[in-house]
Amino acid sequence: AAMFKGEGCAISTASASMLTDYLQGRNISEVKDLKGEEVLKIVGLEDISPGRLKCALLSFEALKKLLVMV
Repeated sequence: AAMFKGEGCAISTASASMLTDYLQGRNISEVKDLKGEEVLKIVGLEDISPGRLKCALLSFEALKKLLVMV
């Protein structure tokens, strides 16, 4: 199961929501292999400005830090 609780801009909130939906039913090894470019495709933001890229990948960066502990 994956979920998030947080506040942020529309892009970071939407990205976190779509990423958690994508993670449902996937095993840890699949998730550990996930790359930032793939996350942008999952959330439909391949053509995002550099200024908003951090927002779009915020939940992914948090996920990567969590997976280091697993």
